[in-house]
Amino acid sequence: MADSIRAGIQPSRKASADCRVAEKLSKIKIDQGIEKYESTGSMKNIFVGLALGIFLLGWGSAAVFGAEAPAAIKKPVVKIGVILPLTGSMSDIGEDVRDVMLMYKDRHPEAKDIKLIFEDDQSTPKYAAAAAQKLIAFDKVDGLISFYGYGGHAVASIAEYKHVLHFGITLDRDVAKGSYSYALTPSPESHAKIMSEALAALGYKKAGLLAARSQGPLKLSAALKDALLQKGIQVFEMSVLTDERDLRPVLLKLEEQKCDAWVAINYPPQSDIFLTQYQQWREKTPLTALESFSYTTDKKLVEGRWYVVCPLPSDEFQTAFSKRFHKDLIPEALVGYDVLKIFSEAFVSANGDPVKAKEYLDNLKTAEGEGGHYTVAGRFFDSPTILAKMVKGKPKEITLEEIKSEAGKGR
Repeated sequence: MADSIRAGIQPSRKASADCRVAEKLSKIKIDQGIEKYESTGSMKNIFVGLALGIFLLGWGSAAVFGAEAPAAIKKPVVKIGVILPLTGSMSDIGEDVRDVMLMYKDRHPEAKDIKLIFEDDQSTPKYAAAAAQKLIAFDKVDGLISFYGYGGHAVASIAEYKHVLHFGITLDRDVAKGSYSYALTPSPESHAKIMSEALAALGYKKAGLLAARSQGPLKLSAALKDALLQKGIQVFEMSVLTDERDLRPVLLKLEEQKCDAWVAINYPPQSDIFLTQYQQWREKTPLTALESFSYTTDKKLVEGRWYVVCPLPSDEFQTAFSKRFHKDLIPEALVGYDVLKIFSEAFVSANGDPVKAKEYLDNLKTAEGEGGHYTVAGRFFDSPTILAKMVKGKPKEITLEEIKSEAGKGR
């Protein structure tokens, strides 16, 4: 019986021991590094505190992981593939186009979500097409930028088939025929207007045109021929293969035609070769050009000569470019800055949505850029050209009156 009584009171003694432990705990400071609290001496309060902590922890987890918690809105990254001649004879201007695009990104924080992916086309249509396929299939680009007619035509058909927005840096309007392609640069008609007015003002009656057998030069030559004929100026027109290096037979034919002036429309290295052989020939016929003098590597060959060129960069822009890249900017590369500007503005306004970006571009009637004011017709962005003279290796804008005053120098 006594054993039974002792056995029955054992739980009571254990409970008393637990209470004494709880009382001791109430005197212990608990410091977790975040806040301090004190045990109350009551097991009930301890359990309430634990329950409250579990509740708060559960609410915090829901805020972090729950479906109803607000998520940070992140703007989508827009990827634009840029296909340029980064090696080969046209690499100088290809690199300048790349560099002005990088400069645009530096100057415009709103373009921070625009990612540029550059590919080299080596001035070859098949490499331009291959680069476009790679950029669409593997890089998943939202837009493409191509260079000149050879690249523009190669990329435009792919862009149209894949429904990818495409901007061609080319004077060839045909590149912009598809509904997904656009083109930007001073048009052949813009070049022809300024040159024909200058030759007419100088009193020339016959002009010889020498164009490289490539899409851009041939379109420039055709537009200039039409403009000159409209002004009553006779035209002798020639074209040569782009890889032709001995141009002395061409010089002989031009000389036989007894033209009052010659107009060169070619690319490097042919532009340097023609100018070198022109000087060696000791030719006295006045020589000018559509764009070509800008591409000439040896600027001494064109020192003091006037020609027609796209709008020149401002002094501030040229200084900033030279400071960053340690070279002078080829004027024709400036359109690369404006193409990226317009493309970037379209995607930023559309919050990265290519469909809305296309709507933005389709609704543009005019645009402003470092290259001046652009008018838009049929997805082609056109701007005026100017007269320039090469002075100490750099093109400087010049007036027609200044050219007329120097006409007697045979330049």
